[in-house]
Amino acid sequence: KEIGRNPLPGNTGNLFAYKNKLYITDAPTNRVWVFDENGKVTERIETETTSNSFAQPRGIALDSEGRIYIMNENRVSVYRVL
Repeated sequence: KEIGRNPLPGNTGNLFAYKNKLYITDAPTNRVWVFDENGKVTERIETETTSNSFAQPRGIALDSEGRIYIMNENRVSVYRVL
């Protein structure tokens, strides 16, 4: 079922669905976008861009306790608990 147009054209990030929300990694902007079931942005998770911090998210997962795991090419970080 199509739910709408790609909200981030040209993005090659990953996505994860959790509790009627869609989480999409966006490496070029160092963000994870959160969309509701209608395709509207409900939240934007921004990551740090300094050399020693998390940048360019490439993967995402959520566990049963609501922890967000965000991955880039160097590490996996637990971002927060929903």
